[in-house]
Amino acid sequence: MKSSSFFLRRPRLLLLVCLASCLFYSGAVSRAAPVTGWHAFSGTVSAGGTDHPGFGSGSTAATAALAAPVLVAGVGDALVFRGKAAFKFPGAAAGLDAGFRWGLFSSSNKTGDDGWSGYMVLNKRGGAAALYRKDGGRAWNSTAEKSGYAIIRENVTGAPGRRPLTGGVYEIMLRLERQPGGLLASWSMVSSDTGYALHGSWLDTAPVIQGVDRVMLQATSNFGHDSIEFSGLDLAAEGGSAGELSFAPAPAGDGSKNTLSSRQRSQARLDANLPAFPKPDPEARFRESKIHDSQGRFYRLPSDNWAAAARLARDDPEWAEWLAGRRAVLDDWMQKRRDNIAWRAGWGHFFISPKDGSYLTFTPDEPVPGGTLSSPTDPAVEVTPKIHAAWVTKFRQAHIEKILEAARLFRLTGEQKYFDWAAAWIDFYAS
Repeated sequence: MKSSSFFLRRPRLLLLVCLASCLFYSGAVSRAAPVTGWHAFSGTVSAGGTDHPGFGSGSTAATAALAAPVLVAGVGDALVFRGKAAFKFPGAAAGLDAGFRWGLFSSSNKTGDDGWSGYMVLNKRGGAAALYRKDGGRAWNSTAEKSGYAIIRENVTGAPGRRPLTGGVYEIMLRLERQPGGLLASWSMVSSDTGYALHGSWLDTAPVIQGVDRVMLQATSNFGHDSIEFSGLDLAAEGGSAGELSFAPAPAGDGSKNTLSSRQRSQARLDANLPAFPKPDPEARFRESKIHDSQGRFYRLPSDNWAAAARLARDDPEWAEWLAGRRAVLDDWMQKRRDNIAWRAGWGHFFISPKDGSYLTFTPDEPVPGGTLSSPTDPAVEVTPKIHAAWVTKFRQAHIEKILEAARLFRLTGEQKYFDWAAAWIDFYAS
């Protein structure tokens, strides 16, 4: 009480003490810089040299590189990435869970886009407010475990968005702060337009990075957006360890890795490869019988819309019934069928009856050598080594098709078991 009354009687001295503490307290040091120099790792990015880049529809992944790493090595040091993202979706559609992502990484002195370490967060409506933690591995924009990611769900405080991510403006944030017990990651994504509010935090007691030299943004192909316009993207450093913040300039092409999307490049190749057709105005001939695209062409490239497919399979009873049937067939195959590295494959056209050449009826159960198979016209065909080898070929054709089916069901449902099963068998065949 005596000391406080001393300062209260001397207000000018109290003001000088406060000013001195603000000037000389190292924890108050703060630096900030707009995040510019965006480079498209996939897809295209408009206005890549600014802090307000834009994404079109489809899969887009972009990074911005710091001219020098920014450390978060001392207790109290922090680095925070923030900005706004304006989402546009077709009609009243909503973005798919985990389809939009943002993060902070260290390139770990690696050239290219592989081998980075760091942290990434994403939009979530249900389940845990997960954090993606990457410790080396392969490409930063693939969240598969083989790329070095671990999904952190335990000991995460916070909550997911609780509602669909619909069109509107969202404020995004990711903060890394060095604490005595490790590196605290905190994140949020909120919108006053839609009421969406995601937030979370997690203390990494064994941090994978000491500093950051990469900022990333990503929208997956199945997120379902028409466009994303960013604004006010900013990186701020707090504490004594961080140096000056500056970003490398965008590559030539205004930050776009390619000036055309993959679909546009495919269309350009198709346009270039069409043979000459020396007739007057051929596209106008029989116009009433042709289906034209938005640019008036009568040939079109196929396109996928997984977000719409997922909504259809969820909301339409007939499509939901169809999906349940496909899943039941695939689930049964996944549980019961395995390839065998010891099987020797042969010519598939030997899977016939030697009596009349009729094709044998395929069954996924391995035929026993010396046993019998059947065809529509031959009820008992002995299983010879040649027929068994032909069956192996037929089985592997069916198994590969089931791998593709699992990949499609993962895209449609988001269920991790289909991804894991397909990836495991692809690795098996690659080995």
